[in-house]
Amino acid sequence: MNKAYYIAAGLAAIYAAFYLRKAKAGKKVVAVVGDSLSLSNAGWQNILTKRYGWNVDNFSKIGQSTGQALARFKAASKKYDTVFIFLGANDTYGGINPVTSIDNLKQIIRIAKEDGAKTIVIPGILSSKVSNSAEALKYDDLKSKMIYLPGMVVPILRTVDPKDVPDGIHFGASTHKQLAELIDSWSLR
Repeated sequence: MNKAYYIAAGLAAIYAAFYLRKAKAGKKVVAVVGDSLSLSNAGWQNILTKRYGWNVDNFSKIGQSTGQALARFKAASKKYDTVFIFLGANDTYGGINPVTSIDNLKQIIRIAKEDGAKTIVIPGILSSKVSNSAEALKYDDLKSKMIYLPGMVVPILRTVDPKDVPDGIHFGASTHKQLAELIDSWSLR
């Protein structure tokens, strides 16, 4: 092999090492603002994190309302590239006025956008497909109001197997996977 080949190969290796280091350093910093629906180990957020290699701060908490999530997110001192917002179940089942819920969601979006983040609101599944309770219908009504929120709003997942949502709210691995695919195809690709 000639000297030019070794020089070119060496430069290519240096370039590749520099490029790969920069690509790794440039990982997106993502926030997830939600409730128990965003905490599962097999959850949509972990599926997408593994796929894209994000650094994630998960502000989700079991039983968290939009008001509680707003307070927790306000206290964050970090800037995010993307903020995923998946809230509303605890508001609906807790009897919180939908106008208040939507206002809290708007404030979370405003705070994220002021810091330069892309926001993605996730309404979730069509609750009336898995439960015919009055709360499920109210939750679907709240989700229908979410489409008017600023920023990206993922469509409601309508193809849900009721067996994968045994309590009418929390879903299993296959529904989380479906939701991850919907979020990915709708807002990330």
